[in-house]
Amino acid sequence: MTEDNLEHLAESKDKDARIGHKTADTSFSGYKTHIAMTDERILTAAVVTSGEKGDG
Repeated sequence: MTEDNLEHLAESKDKDARIGHKTADTSFSGYKTHIAMTDERILTAAVVTSGEKGDG
């Protein structure tokens, strides 16, 4: 991580946010949204998890 990222993460006041990874080289602090939808693109479910949870 770069110094800018470390500074930003240190300022976070959200105790529930976690470090997540989208690729081996990129990370973020926060949450993920997981949605389910029909073939017609109608949302049928939504779940918000902390960043470290898997996408599967």
